[in-house]
Amino acid sequence: MSDDRPIAVFDSGIGSLSVIQALREELPNESIIYLADRAHYPYGKKTREQLRSIVIQTLKFLEKLDPKCTIVASITPSMLVLRESRLHTTVPVFGVYPALDNAVTLSKTRHIALMATEGTIKSNELEEYVKPYITTTRILMVNASSIIDLVESGKFLEDANIKETITKAMQGVKTDPKIDVAVLGSTHLPLIKERIADLFPKLQFANPALDAVKQVKTYLQHQEMETRGNGSMKILVSKNKEQFEKIIRALGIKEKVEDVVLDFAIDVF
Repeated sequence: MSDDRPIAVFDSGIGSLSVIQALREELPNESIIYLADRAHYPYGKKTREQLRSIVIQTLKFLEKLDPKCTIVASITPSMLVLRESRLHTTVPVFGVYPALDNAVTLSKTRHIALMATEGTIKSNELEEYVKPYITTTRILMVNASSIIDLVESGKFLEDANIKETITKAMQGVKTDPKIDVAVLGSTHLPLIKERIADLFPKLQFANPALDAVKQVKTYLQHQEMETRGNGSMKILVSKNKEQFEKIIRALGIKEKVEDVVLDFAIDVF
């Protein structure tokens, strides 16, 4: 048996690429539909109700393209609204979550930085998520929204001054020399990991995209839904196609980019 339907991957823009990189390494034969929903960027600053509406309607849009599963390639909606959003689609849906287990394993000091969007950091869901760890591990929350903006805008590719933004956002890491691991708690952050490592060379990094893809791989194997074909990628973008195309070309991605209109209201459901 071979299931040649694609895997759909979406977030509010460039962040999906870290998940797609992991997919291509772990599941090179699988085809991918990549939806960069830049019309609704940034997810991290939306209200819970707006985010829920965006995710539900995006899942419904992608369902029409007949994927065998969908990955919500963003930690903020995965944590805040994915459980209830799954009820609105017949397609299996996977999320991306902070890789704290990996971070604890990597850390020798049990002092960890968790980099995430402002929305994730302020959420009750993250507070509940970290509870099992805080008795044995010190976790510093780092609002990385300004760093994520560097990635989404493409400035991380060319701006020599981005170290100021990174240093400012991670000031707390500088004041705690015991921190030896940073959780890249946004799918945008693996794309700028090398720049962060240049400024904080003692840090190791936990990448949540890898965990998400391994979960998808296990699911496809158990369901006998893997493909034996040659993987391809269809890229859709909902806003600012020219800027988006420039960024992904600089990252070596050559596939054609198609415009789509996602003009749904975000205050429904």
